[in-house]
Amino acid sequence: MRAAGLDVFETEPPDFGLGLIQHPTVVSTPHLGASTEEAQQKVAVQIAEQIVEYFKRGNPAGLLMHLL
Repeated sequence: MRAAGLDVFETEPPDFGLGLIQHPTVVSTPHLGASTEEAQQKVAVQIAEQIVEYFKRGNPAGLLMHLL
């Protein structure tokens, strides 16, 4: 038996009506490249740095403006 696993699509989120995604031997997941331990650590550091920057200088870089 042959199968395929898809993690990245040309358009995110993908068109779930695509025959390939619905094929019984295809497993598709949301983009999970950032789910490694290293990537999660890097994101945590970046978020912490952005929070510190905001409280030190009032710079909301990386923050969604409607949350402020």
